[in-house]
Amino acid sequence: MTVPTLMQNHQRKTYVTQLHKVYNEITQAALQYQTDRNALNLREAGINSVDSANAFIRNYFKIVNECEGLSGCFADSYKKMSGVEVSLGDAKSFVLASGASVRPKYNPVGLSLISFLVDVNGKQGPKYCGT
Repeated sequence: MTVPTLMQNHQRKTYVTQLHKVYNEITQAALQYQTDRNALNLREAGINSVDSANAFIRNYFKIVNECEGLSGCFADSYKKMSGVEVSLGDAKSFVLASGASVRPKYNPVGLSLISFLVDVNGKQGPKYCGT
């Protein structure tokens, strides 16, 4: 019983570490984007549409794959921890050199200008999501 628990704890820590890495990559890219445009925030820097959010990803990350939808970059389905199937929508997505899959979502109103759907290990399992 101890070895499976240790393996599960190790995997969980690995996923958290990978998520922190992607978060740091996105944060650094956003800061560089703002600096390059001498702007105080992303909206002022020019992110004002889905296309500009996608261009931000293309220009500030090393991309190994670009997909028209989630298929090819993300797994076909995800579930919440409760087992309920989750719909992720269908938008342009990218696989980064680190192996993580990302999809920017432009939010024209509210505090969050861009949100990211991130899968730290691409199409590999497990395929659970949370908010």
